[in-house]
Amino acid sequence: MKKWFFSVALLMFILFFLLVACGPTTNPTNNPTIPPETEQPTLTKSEPPTSPPEGKVKLRWFIGVGTGKTYDEVNTAKAFIKRYNSSQGKIELELEVVTTSTHAAVDQLLAEIEAGNPPDIVAPADMGWAGGQLTGRMLPLDDYLTGYDLSSIDTAELDSWRVDGKLMGLPSGDYSSVIFYNRSLFDKANLPYPPHKFGEPYADGAPWTVEKLEEIALKLTLDARGRNAADPDFDPASITQWGFHWQWDSTRSMAVMFGAGEVVGADGKAVIPQHWREGFNWYYDGIWKKRFIPPMTQVNSVVMQGNPFFSGKVAMVHYYTHYSPRLINLPGWDMAAVPSYKGAITTRLERDGLIILNTTQYPSEAVEVAYAIATDPELLLVWEMLPAFKGLQASFLEQIKAKHPGVDWQVMLDSLKYADTTYENTMPNHRKSYDRLLAFRDLLGSDGNLSLDAEIDKLESDLQMLFSEAP
Repeated sequence: MKKWFFSVALLMFILFFLLVACGPTTNPTNNPTIPPETEQPTLTKSEPPTSPPEGKVKLRWFIGVGTGKTYDEVNTAKAFIKRYNSSQGKIELELEVVTTSTHAAVDQLLAEIEAGNPPDIVAPADMGWAGGQLTGRMLPLDDYLTGYDLSSIDTAELDSWRVDGKLMGLPSGDYSSVIFYNRSLFDKANLPYPPHKFGEPYADGAPWTVEKLEEIALKLTLDARGRNAADPDFDPASITQWGFHWQWDSTRSMAVMFGAGEVVGADGKAVIPQHWREGFNWYYDGIWKKRFIPPMTQVNSVVMQGNPFFSGKVAMVHYYTHYSPRLINLPGWDMAAVPSYKGAITTRLERDGLIILNTTQYPSEAVEVAYAIATDPELLLVWEMLPAFKGLQASFLEQIKAKHPGVDWQVMLDSLKYADTTYENTMPNHRKSYDRLLAFRDLLGSDGNLSLDAEIDKLESDLQMLFSEAP
């Protein structure tokens, strides 16, 4: 009897071991926690090189310098390629995806260009980021787009892709910035939600300003005993929930809530605008004195894993709407208006598009593919990108409302009216200048003993040095 029992137990153990060993090693998700500018080991998903079918030219589409890297986005891109390749007889499109940081993707893209193996199409990409890395490598598109209907794209949208009068990219769509907020955290605190209409007051009648956002964020910041940061008995050593964060913003974009601006002055020299200096001080005080913004140690903790809002431990973030695809499994989130600062409301706008490298052997075919990508409803929906082609917008809005029921997408549309894009302009020595700005952002969240104004001065002088190194 004992022998029989032992044999059955051993058999069950072996079966359990085999099931575990043969099971999936990963759990793909729509909500990766890797922030856009956090360096991670490069992971590339690409189809193995093949020869195109007889009579077809082969083109390669590179994804990684912007959105498009989540599990659903990659699968939708693959489905598009399958449809496109079977729909015509002259082009065979292949996909290459770098699923980690934008920095890693740009590095790989530049390495492929230098090695003489560049892709043909880079998308989605924004002109401020990708354009700063691909200067001199982009194909002017004006002559190749003759005969394509671009009439429903705003002139300003097209002009944002011009360099010295030449169109260097085909617009695909826009992302504006909003306040993402967690309804359940507001409900638990018995607080009214932030206003959805720009310029409207908070529920208590007070203007919706940065100062009011701070007041609400303090009440939404809780210690282990449930006391909020406005309580004199609040324990900053045991915080379990925070009121606000900048999510994955770069240094310049997090400053724009305090007003339009850029770090390159009219004379070409580096400058940190005064209202941005005020913004950096506000963020710093919010982390280290008032405690309603989590420091980097918490953002990178096991609980948040680099994704503050999705963790459910941060009540509000100010960020672009290209974050929304990553919230598909987070219940109870919504969008609200960006607050004003000193009487002005300033939001951010990222204009995405498709860049064709000037090394392509088939420019006309690459433009044909780029136009198909920019006007494909399924790609635009999975990217959750407001289409640049206005004729596609009504259908897009209907579908995205169904995808995220209960979310007020009018906030996204209204945000466009207050958007500043000058901060996105290319900087001299762009990559090194961008990295220096990111280092300053991370310093804000990592060191509570800074002489911040001196650090801002140092940032400005370091940027000037980098500008001077630019060819």
